[in-house]
Amino acid sequence: MSIALVAMIAAQTAWGQLPTRSRTLPEHKLLDGQGRYRQLSDFRGKVLLIYPGYISCPDACPTSLAKLADVMKRLKRAPSANIDRLQVVFITLDPARDTPSLAQTYAQAFDPHFVALWPHPEQLSEITRSLGVYLQKIPGRQADSYMIDHTTTVEVYDGDGRWRMSVPPTAPVDMIAKSLRRLLEEHR
Repeated sequence: MSIALVAMIAAQTAWGQLPTRSRTLPEHKLLDGQGRYRQLSDFRGKVLLIYPGYISCPDACPTSLAKLADVMKRLKRAPSANIDRLQVVFITLDPARDTPSLAQTYAQAFDPHFVALWPHPEQLSEITRSLGVYLQKIPGRQADSYMIDHTTTVEVYDGDGRWRMSVPPTAPVDMIAKSLRRLLEEHR
């Protein structure tokens, strides 16, 4: 086993999960901020970092997206990292309140290259199931107010659409950047 592969496995084991089974990108038609239907397979050839969240999330979502923006900045400074082959995708878990254009504006407030996708409400349970995302609506004090309890990991897929790791919210920026750099080098 090569030293790079051993290092990648060690890095992923420290804070992510190694795939225990083959998992590929789910195929769903989702709207982007311009009103076009997109599928995750449209990003084939790129390493995808998928973060499911929602705009009115008070803590986990903005923190995670800010961390991903920091990772992108760090990778941009590395001369060997080809970040054109890396794409962050924010998938809203609140299609009732987050419109496609609002979701795109929100994601791009963290990094102009982030893409936001919006599912139809009828698709939400299928999408969360296929991505392995926990989701529970928590009612607020008023009829139209609620919070969403959800998985806060970033799911990483390689350029061939295979799931590679889950990145927990506690993962340090340097560790994420290092593992993504290795994954990009592995899939040149």
